[in-house]
Amino acid sequence: SDVYSNVNDKYDYIITNPPIRVGKKILYEILIGAKDYLKENGHLIFVINKDQGAKSTMKDMEKYYNVNLIEKNKGFFIIDCQNR
Repeated sequence: SDVYSNVNDKYDYIITNPPIRVGKKILYEILIGAKDYLKENGHLIFVINKDQGAKSTMKDMEKYYNVNLIEKNKGFFIIDCQNR
């Protein structure tokens, strides 16, 4: 599927290791777009590297989700975004 073009259902969890090098625009299409495919209180869980904007991405996602850091290890952040 191209982002969510072939997705029609709603899910409790969407888990992704997004292609960071595609750029912020497409990355945010994936992360913010997940809201439309999550059930109420569903979770988007993704991994992102510190050097590729983990902290700023977490902050930006707080506009759309309840955000929690699950784990941080060797520069990689695992982030949980709960749908509101």
